[in-house]
Amino acid sequence: MKFEIYFPSKDKDGKDLEALKRFQSFHKIHETLIREFSGYTKIPAKGMYHGKDGKTVSEDIIIFLVYTSDMNKGNIKANIRELCQDLKNELHQASVMYTINNEVYFV
Repeated sequence: MKFEIYFPSKDKDGKDLEALKRFQSFHKIHETLIREFSGYTKIPAKGMYHGKDGKTVSEDIIIFLVYTSDMNKGNIKANIRELCQDLKNELHQASVMYTINNEVYFV
């Protein structure tokens, strides 16, 4: 199984996230992925989307990438979705994108 979590640097209004909130959310994902899967790959990327005002917003994002063959970790899909839902709420996002085996999901 392969999954990716897309981690933002701006909120849903296009404003930079508060550094402490971003760090705390990043650390939560880091700790979860290390504990549950013994590691991950962190990929810096650039995200683009249309803001509420119709202008294109550009932001630096981080993609957390995990490959696992251990399917005995309970309901991995539900756990990933819950982690992304928490991220959405904590960082004031309109949605958070994640993929599971190259299928795209939003919460």
